[in-house]
Amino acid sequence: MATFFTVYTKAQQFLLLQAYADEVMTEEELMQFVIEETKDGRFLFVSNQSIYLVTPHVSLADFEKVIYRSSEVQLQQKGSELIVTTPTENLRLELGSPEEATRVLSDFKYLLNQQS
Repeated sequence: MATFFTVYTKAQQFLLLQAYADEVMTEEELMQFVIEETKDGRFLFVSNQSIYLVTPHVSLADFEKVIYRSSEVQLQQKGSELIVTTPTENLRLELGSPEEATRVLSDFKYLLNQQS
């Protein structure tokens, strides 16, 4: 996973993540989703149907994913950190400010059709 971040520029990383999303998500999900990076270097693809926890690798064919239904996750904000609790772990996203964390939390809730 760490090699992904050293081999590719940020722009290349984004393009690879976009290509992987095209590969694993449904057409409906691709119409409206967000990508956010966790503190441990994985990525969340959040759509109106699911959350994909993606572990990137140098080769697109080696990317790994775990899919969670919206009913399986809980969202919580602590300052500038967003915590996504899944059945198996707590995923942490460090955002630039409490305001940005609030915005991303709102986006996630909107996509997942969760109540505030």
